[in-house]
Amino acid sequence: MKSTERTIAFVAILMSFVAATFAVPASANSGGEHIYPGVTYYGEIPCSDEIPAPDNDTYLFSLTSPCEVSIFVEDYPEYGDRYEVWVDGNYIGTTPTVPCWPEPGGPSSATFTVSLSAGDHTLQLKNTLEPCFQGDPPCYPINSDNMLPSGFYFSYSIPSQVSSFTPVGLVALFSLLAAIAAVAIVRKRR
Repeated sequence: MKSTERTIAFVAILMSFVAATFAVPASANSGGEHIYPGVTYYGEIPCSDEIPAPDNDTYLFSLTSPCEVSIFVEDYPEYGDRYEVWVDGNYIGTTPTVPCWPEPGGPSSATFTVSLSAGDHTLQLKNTLEPCFQGDPPCYPINSDNMLPSGFYFSYSIPSQVSSFTPVGLVALFSLLAAIAAVAIVRKRR
């Protein structure tokens, strides 16, 4: 093998070790309704006997390392609903109160940030049925129109983070640097 070919092979091996040293948050999941970072989804909450009315869907996502996740929620299409955000069965927050549709105003929306561990996670939204709720569950009449199911947009994102070295990655990087130093010493002695 020529010196150039050995160098190319060595660099290729080096790059694979370096790539293995960084832990970067990502999304993937098996089973259930998957959601992925940076994608906007639409959900609906059906008529319910419960207040707050839960979404029948539980959204699933996975993280490969601990990180902060930002969750955006916005009422749609007729504003006036407020939404509770639940991650892994824990209450995170509620979107703010806004005027009831068709009054002037806009949709209730908010972004919530939560620190999560590596692994699988769940997201669920619940309509508080306030301040515009005018009737008895299971439905949500406004102006004698049946307005449930209520709709919303949501998404989640993982803010940019400085990559961190894993313990295995540090050992691999140290080994690689030691190998480079050994090759340099051998070449210098020739």
